[in-house]
Amino acid sequence: MKNVVLFYIYKPLEITGSTINALEYFLSIFEHNQDIKLVLVNGNETVRDMFINLAGSRYDIDDLDYKDSIICLSKIKLVSHVFDKVLVLDFETIKETRDLLHTKELIVIQEKHTDKEEYTFDKINSKKITLYGEMPWQVKDIQYRMKMLFHRFKMLKRVEEGIYVNSPRNSDYSFLKNLDLPDKPIVHKSRTHLDNMFEQFDAYLYHHANTWFDPTPRLFHECLFYNKTVLYHNPNRIVDGSFYRYLDTQERGLQGRILNKNDEVVRRFI
Repeated sequence: MKNVVLFYIYKPLEITGSTINALEYFLSIFEHNQDIKLVLVNGNETVRDMFINLAGSRYDIDDLDYKDSIICLSKIKLVSHVFDKVLVLDFETIKETRDLLHTKELIVIQEKHTDKEEYTFDKINSKKITLYGEMPWQVKDIQYRMKMLFHRFKMLKRVEEGIYVNSPRNSDYSFLKNLDLPDKPIVHKSRTHLDNMFEQFDAYLYHHANTWFDPTPRLFHECLFYNKTVLYHNPNRIVDGSFYRYLDTQERGLQGRILNKNDEVVRRFI
C-alpha cells in the first residue's frame, strides 16, 4: 500500500459525518486512481461490510470495482507500514495514530481540537504535512472548502413526510414542545446505518443543545441537495460548524461543494 485514506474505527458500526467524509474522498480518488486504499484501523470484516453496504446504499457506484480496496489493519500493525501519501479527515484518527503513522507525505483535512497536541501530527509522522481547513478556528496551511460526492448520490424514489431531528449528544427532546413545527412524524437521528435514510423524511431539524461543538456537519448540504426543508434551532447562539454550514447553505447553496477530480485534495492523489 502506497497511497491511503486512513480512518480509525473508534466505535464499530457507528456512522458519523466523518465516516461519510472518509468514504466519499476514498471513492472520489478511486474513480481516477485504483491504487488508493481505504484503510480502516482496528476495523474487522463486519465493519468493512458496513462500509461497503453504506457505499452501495448511498451512491451510484456500480462502475467502480472498489470493494477489495477497503482494507482492515490492526492498530499495532500500522507502525510497520511506511506509506507514500496519506489522507486523514477526522480528529479521532489523528489522536489514535499520531504515534504510529509513518508516511512520506501527509494531507489532513482539519476537524476539531486542531490546537491541541494530542490531535496534531508532527514531523515524526511525515517530512511533509499539509493542513487544510474550512472553519475560522481551525489551524491550517490552506483555506479549503470541503466537498461532497453529490454527482454519485442516488436519486430518491418515494419520500415520506417526516421531520428528521438531529440534536447532537443530546437525549432530551423536550425542546420539540416549544417549537412551531409542521404536523409530521418525528424521525430521530440514529448513529447506525438507516436504509434509504433520505426517503424517510422531507424536513430536517438541527437543534443545538450546547452539548457538542459540531465541527463540520454534512446534513445541511445533503438535505439541500435533496430539496428538503431545513430548520436550524440554535437558542444559545453557539458559533460552531453547524452555524457556519447552515449559513453557507443560505448564502451559497451547493456552490463549490461538488467532490470530483477538480478538487485540490483529490488531485494530489491522482
